[in-house]
Amino acid sequence: MNKKEFFIALDMGGTNIKGAIFNKNLDLIFKKKIQTLSYRNSSEILKDINLLIDECADKVIGKNPSIAGIGIVLPGYPDKNGSVSFIPGIPALSNIPIKKYLIKKINTDIIFENDGNASAYAEYMFGNNKFKNIIVLTLGTGVGSGVIIDGKILKGKNKISGELGHITLNENGPKCLCGKRGCLESYFSAYGMNIYVKRIIKKNYSSLNNYNINDINPLIIATEAKKGDKIAKYIYEYSGKWLGLGISIFINIFNPEKIILAGGIAKDFELFKETMINEIKKNIHIQYSNNINIGVSKYCNDLGLYGALSLFF
Repeated sequence: MNKKEFFIALDMGGTNIKGAIFNKNLDLIFKKKIQTLSYRNSSEILKDINLLIDECADKVIGKNPSIAGIGIVLPGYPDKNGSVSFIPGIPALSNIPIKKYLIKKINTDIIFENDGNASAYAEYMFGNNKFKNIIVLTLGTGVGSGVIIDGKILKGKNKISGELGHITLNENGPKCLCGKRGCLESYFSAYGMNIYVKRIIKKNYSSLNNYNINDINPLIIATEAKKGDKIAKYIYEYSGKWLGLGISIFINIFNPEKIILAGGIAKDFELFKETMINEIKKNIHIQYSNNINIGVSKYCNDLGLYGALSLFF
């Protein structure tokens, strides 16, 4: 048996921190998620990250005391020590060299990467799409993104590029987590939907009025939409229109073979598909009119974990 048979993967987001352990055949052995609770200080969050790593390691430590590595993906662009100047959704960890504070039972390598880039590479490697030019959008607390051109992650100056969630769609739009106004993320994300919910249910009756306004998330909205609530359905349709506008820009610039959606919101694709496609058709350049190829990742909400795994391949 190879002594380095297992890999630990962490996906750090503004809503949840997910951990998993994989074997060398890419089988997911165990996974768990914990709430980020991003209002907490860095010490509290880092303590939970350490506990999650330990819990993943404990699942195999009796079978094999050596783990090949720990891959960690997070918003922003971490250096080799896991430090990011600003982490959207987890501001308490900004400028914190995360690697320094990880206490491991097993001495092994730790690799950090931007979550969007890693997710895109995982989709390219493991998704069986057989395309070399793809865009991946992870739809969660925010909008992560990665661009693969000719089988390679697109990286610009300082290895930073592809922040598609922060293109400005409306300069007078809602304030985004990044501080700007009218970003795609401020319209189509858990954060953006919550902003819109607060506006629309003040003026319209909805079953969403039965919830604490601060607890409403895309899952609750989707659940009520599927039950027939018109306002909940409209929120997805409205948000989908903005997503379609953003995607039309991406197609016009990159002309990808396929755009893949992942993250928690992507699993309710049917709720926003129609308005999204209609908006893409309205804004796409005529030469790309036959190139609307959009699908949902088979890994969906776990793509970030596979992204962390892909750092070792």
